[in-house]
Amino acid sequence: MVGEASMGESAQNETSLLSTLPKELPLEFFTEITSGFSKDRILRTSAFGTFYTGILQNGLVVCVKKLAENLQIPAGRQFDNEATNLLVAQHENIVKLLGFCRQITKKVVEHNARFILVDKDECVLCYEHVPRGSLRDYLSDDKMVPKIADFGLSRFFNHEQSRLYTINVAGLKGYMAPEYLFRGEISWQCDIYSLGVLIIEITTREKNCCDEKDKSGREYISSVRRTWTDEHITIKYMSLDADRLQQVKACIDIGFKCVDVNQKNRPSIVEIVDRLHGKRAG
Repeated sequence: MVGEASMGESAQNETSLLSTLPKELPLEFFTEITSGFSKDRILRTSAFGTFYTGILQNGLVVCVKKLAENLQIPAGRQFDNEATNLLVAQHENIVKLLGFCRQITKKVVEHNARFILVDKDECVLCYEHVPRGSLRDYLSDDKMVPKIADFGLSRFFNHEQSRLYTINVAGLKGYMAPEYLFRGEISWQCDIYSLGVLIIEITTREKNCCDEKDKSGREYISSVRRTWTDEHITIKYMSLDADRLQQVKACIDIGFKCVDVNQKNRPSIVEIVDRLHGKRAG
């Protein structure tokens, strides 16, 4: 997934104050700090849910994510256990999870021309607020600290579920995998695709224009593939020695493998890390 850019020391101070919050909070708390999950508080939406600005009584700002209803969240203590595990994940490049909520509410729905009362899972995650927005805007700004959002979110899904589908396709233009964009199919390969676009963009320093008609970045990828030949890489990075040039070529190659239209051909994150460390596939 595309990450965020951190503001630095002020965000860290805010997070330290937020650490005094209880970890498991009632739904009413999140309803109150988001003004009833108001449309005016929406930051963005994704296939996994909607992000809202939450404002605490002391004025501090948090990011509240209400998970989409179509996600198959594990029942009982499993959700709580997974959320608790993610709460202890502390890393400067991970947007910190501050708290969570899972609450069963009643909802009236129409079924076979009748209105019935059903149980509805309300799942909410509370993150530190990252005010500088998308990492895309800061790819060339070396004073910013990149942060991965929604780290570990896949752990909340049914463990037997390798993919799910949504009719609410939403995401960052230029980074969405074709199978997600056109079929609403969500799987770990979608994140690999987005990562591949980022690797290509960072390595080549060619900006992804994110055109409305090119939400998967295919035109951008094709342009880079045509232009960034071995000769072009050598010219662009004339100051690098042979080993460093090989590293640049390897990164671009990894990026192209990640954005394969056929998701089955995309490498796993383990394979990507091995390649970045100079290991060859067996």
